[in-house]
Amino acid sequence: MIGAYCYGHNLTGSNMLFPGDIFLKIFEYICYLALAILLAAGLGYGLLHLLGECQNYLSDQASCSSDFYLNIASFSYTVILGTLFTFFPAILALVGVVWILRNIHHNQTMKLRAEGRDNEVIKLRVFLARIFIFIGLLVLAIWLFLNLIS
Repeated sequence: MIGAYCYGHNLTGSNMLFPGDIFLKIFEYICYLALAILLAAGLGYGLLHLLGECQNYLSDQASCSSDFYLNIASFSYTVILGTLFTFFPAILALVGVVWILRNIHHNQTMKLRAEGRDNEVIKLRVFLARIFIFIGLLVLAIWLFLNLIS
C-alpha cells in the first residue's frame, strides 16, 4: 500500500492520533466543561430564586442570609453576567451540546448498522436534525430577546 507508512508509523490504523485530533479532543473537553459550568450557574441561580434568597444581590450583597448563599450567588451571577457580556462561554456550551448530539448520533448509528436496522438510522437523523433546528431557534429567540431589552 503506497503512502500507508510514514517514518515507520502505520497511518491506516484508526488508533493513531494526529495533532489535529488531539486539539479537537482538548477543545471537545473544554466545551463540555463550559457546558457544565453554565448548567451549574443556572442551577445555582434557579435554586436561589426558588428559596427566595439574595433577591437584590446585584445592588445589595447583604440580602443573602448566609455565606453559603452568598457564594452560590457570587458564582452564579459572575458566570451568567460574564456569559451575557461576552457570549463566549455560551458559544462553547452550544458547541458542547452539538458535540454531545454528534456523539450520540455516531454511537447509535454504529450500533443500529451493526444490527442491520438502517431504517432506524434515518429516523435518528431526522430526530437529531429537529433538535438542531430547535437549538438554533432557541438561540435566535434569546438573541432577539436580548436585542429587544437593550
